[in-house]
Amino acid sequence: MKHGGRCTTGVSGKTNYLVAGYKLEDGRDVTQGSKYRKAETLGTPILDEEKFEALVKKLSKNESFTIGNKIPTLPSIPEEVEMKVEDSTIAKKSLSKGEN
Repeated sequence: MKHGGRCTTGVSGKTNYLVAGYKLEDGRDVTQGSKYRKAETLGTPILDEEKFEALVKKLSKNESFTIGNKIPTLPSIPEEVEMKVEDSTIAKKSLSKGEN
């Protein structure tokens, strides 16, 4: 918003971009939402967090800009960890829940 953007409650022909997450509040995939479908119909570019961050960096000429509330991605399990664990399914399941 500092650089001229604004948040709106809906998608219209005046919408330049739709920034979309990956899940709706009710757990459905974001592509099932009405705003996402309308943006597709209108040909409005749909950005994920990464593309939105890149756009802001480019337009603001601020390469250090980052989104503060990024959804954390889990690190991949290194090969040596998988070899040491007897049941790698349990290890992967624990890591996917953020319990390491």
